[in-house]
Amino acid sequence: MKFNSEWRKIKSLSISNLNVLIVDGKEVGFICKPRDTKFDKNMWRVYRGIGEANSFLCHCATKALAVKKLESIYGGNTIIDQK
Repeated sequence: MKFNSEWRKIKSLSISNLNVLIVDGKEVGFICKPRDTKFDKNMWRVYRGIGEANSFLCHCATKALAVKKLESIYGGNTIIDQK
């Protein structure tokens, strides 16, 4: 069984570069990248879940890696539950 997935960019005042992964019509996780400052270059952050139920998974150097990481959890033939 293959899952239908899509990415949606969400506008947010508090989080920049917020992208949500939607699998079969349900929001399952997101990636975001805080704004860089003069002294710090931030990495992409990968989260599983939405809202208060989210959990941090990892940092990624590029958006493409962050997308691949989150899709690897929910993509393919089965959903891997990492509890």
